[in-house]
Amino acid sequence: MEKKSTVLISGGIDSCVALYWAIKEGLGPSCLTFTYPEQPQPEKEAIDRICAATNTPRYSIEHPLVLGADIKPLIPDNLFYYATAIAFARNNGIDYVIGGQNKDDWIESNDAPPMFYNQMNNLLNTSYGQDIIQILQPLLYLSKLDVVKLGLSLGAPLEHTWSCQGAGPNPCGICSSCITRTEIAKQMGINL
Repeated sequence: MEKKSTVLISGGIDSCVALYWAIKEGLGPSCLTFTYPEQPQPEKEAIDRICAATNTPRYSIEHPLVLGADIKPLIPDNLFYYATAIAFARNNGIDYVIGGQNKDDWIESNDAPPMFYNQMNNLLNTSYGQDIIQILQPLLYLSKLDVVKLGLSLGAPLEHTWSCQGAGPNPCGICSSCITRTEIAKQMGINL
């Protein structure tokens, strides 16, 4: 039976490369996105371009709103995203949930280090049985520069991605994501 996967797509370089990796590996990917009220339009457009470029089925989950007096808004983190993606995968007969976290993500900010994904997979095996659903992180030990190199080798349309943390119609050029993207483009002599 053919394996199926869903790739968490944010519109950025990493998730685009993860999608192209899944295609190369023959994992029958779909795209899973999370939408939220303040989502920048360029980010939405990048997601549209990436999914359209691969003719990959796309599914969207709306960011939940928490209602009640004096309640702070829900700020999703990787646990939220992966738990939701796992439920989506389980309900739709999907074997793999694929993310695009890279080494710089967890070394610089300690956001979901490798142990996080190992423990999530252990929990999945305990809860649903061995290898029913797995989280795959093909970029987890790659630097951002290495992710870009892999993306280029896979033919990923990195120029269609959006990295800026700002909400403007154009990249701000000053956030950490814009700075990293610019540095890598200069280092490699390419347009990103």
